Amino acid sequence: MWQRIAKFILRNRFLIIGIITLMTVFFAYHAITGLKLDNKYGILLPKNADAKKDYDRFKAMFGEDGGTLVIAIETDSLYTEENFLKWKELGDSILQYDGIESVVSEATLYGVTADKEEQKFKVHPIFSDTRYQDKSIDSIQREIKNNPLYEGMLFNKEGNVSLMMIGVD
Repeated sequence: MWQRIAKFILRNRFLIIGIITLMTVFFAYHAITGLKLDNKYGILLPKNADAKKDYDRFKAMFGEDGGTLVIAIETDSLYTEENFLKWKELGDSILQYDGIESVVSEATLYGVTADKEEQKFKVHPIFSDTRYQDKSIDSIQREIKNNPLYEGMLFNKEGNVSLMMIGVD
């Protein structure tokens, strides 16, 4: 029996190699064109898991943008001249990396004032003077904390938590 199998293989070796080659090309083509990767970790969790439910609520509330990295700090001493400057320098250094589109933190916020003569709003950076000669750190803190747009997004008054949002390409 083994001799028959060996004779068949040897007599038809080119046909067998051709069939194997065609099958390889066929499967390689379908693997390359039909391959779809999904790197969403949310689908790995069971549907009734608490983490999956939290993830679904988060997606429904904020949308699905995987291009934002958030750094949070909890401190009551951010609003000292030295620490606030370090927070700004951290954001500026992160912005230098390739693939980083934006950095938004309390040190990079803008304020809006009404210009009644020209009848339009003017936008100005809240913190731009690193020597604190134009504004004191207390006036910067007041201007940021009194703006209701930023509360809950970039800082939390009760917990002394501040965020830095990094837009990643």
